[in-house]
Amino acid sequence: MPARRKPSQAGGELLIEGTPWFMPPEAIQGSAPADPRSDLYSLGRLGYYLLTGHYIFDAETIAEIHEKQLTAVPEPPSQRTTNPSARKWSGLFVLSGERHGAASAIRRRIAGQVAGHARRRRLDDRGAGGLVGGS
Repeated sequence: MPARRKPSQAGGELLIEGTPWFMPPEAIQGSAPADPRSDLYSLGRLGYYLLTGHYIFDAETIAEIHEKQLTAVPEPPSQRTTNPSARKWSGLFVLSGERHGAASAIRRRIAGQVAGHARRRRLDDRGAGGLVGGS
C-alpha cells in the first residue's frame, strides 16, 4: 500500500502512513498523489531488501530514513550481499532518480532475465555431456 498523508487527530499536523523504507519520494514530500509508479517504486525497494537482506537505507529515525530516501545514492545490490543472483537481478532496481513508468517495463526486464538464465542453463547442460549435474 502506498504511503498516504492525512491530518492527524491531534490537529493540523500531517501524519504520514506507510513503511518508511519503501516509501516513494512523493509520499515523503507530499508533492504528488500516489499513483501506480509509487507502487512500482515501493516494489523495487522491497525487491532490493529480498535480494540483499538489507534495506536500501537504514537509520536511527524515520526522519533520517526519509532524508536518505530523498538525497542519498544507494549502493548497488551486488555490493551489499554475496548472493550470486544480486548482480544478475540488480538491473531491475532503478537506483537513481529515474523510475520505471509502467509494470510492463519491469515485466519485460524480468522476462529477459529469465530467458537469459534458461539459455545459459541449456548451454551449461550441453557442456556437461547433456546431463544435468555432469558426467
